[in-house]
Amino acid sequence: MTLADQFRPGTFPDALRFIWHNAGFLLARTGEHLELSFAALGIALLLSLPLGLWLGHRHRGLFLAVSVSNVGRALPSLVLIAVGLTIFGVGFWNNTAALVVLAVPPILTNAYFGIDSVDRDVVEAFIATDAEKPRHYAEFQVAPTNERLDLMVVNLPEKDFEWTSHFQSVVKVDTKARMWKCELRIPLSALSATPPVAETRWRLNLLHRDCANHASLAWSPPLSSTFHVPEKFGVLEFVE
Repeated sequence: MTLADQFRPGTFPDALRFIWHNAGFLLARTGEHLELSFAALGIALLLSLPLGLWLGHRHRGLFLAVSVSNVGRALPSLVLIAVGLTIFGVGFWNNTAALVVLAVPPILTNAYFGIDSVDRDVVEAFIATDAEKPRHYAEFQVAPTNERLDLMVVNLPEKDFEWTSHFQSVVKVDTKARMWKCELRIPLSALSATPPVAETRWRLNLLHRDCANHASLAWSPPLSSTFHVPEKFGVLEFVE
């Protein structure tokens, strides 16, 4: 006889009465379930997240990430629990081991592709308009996908990500030549309340980061491990 054959109008009220009279039992089982889930998730994160982030950053290990993902999808959880019974016996760690094996593939794969898909190139521009505040300047970033970011370095290293200049950018990618070009249109009013006139001098630096080849090129090299060196910015002088 199936469950549907046993259904009667009082089934739902009976279920509600069972929950009401056994709230302590259900809460205890819920706590055990959460403990099992968090333990398995924590172990899986410790095992797979660092490896996925490292492989994605190196842009290596695509075969490994895809293979692990496919294997994870093919493994049935009941078989894993059955195998675990022969190793750990019946109990908490048996189920935890099975869940860890099931959780590792998606975490590893998503961590890898999440980092690997980040564009490897970016161009940046630093513009400081106040000579009395050299550590206060605007920063602009553009990727080959034309994703862009602008922010204001308030007092290095403090950054204001809420600030926006409403700048525009155009990107042209030449896949055959393996190069790309970028043009930025930055409103001067967003940089300074006072419009620049002839002989006005601002500090400027331009940067190209080639993360794939671990290389960078700057218009005014800072000769430092960071490009946020305002003292090394070049000079932009306005003329009529």
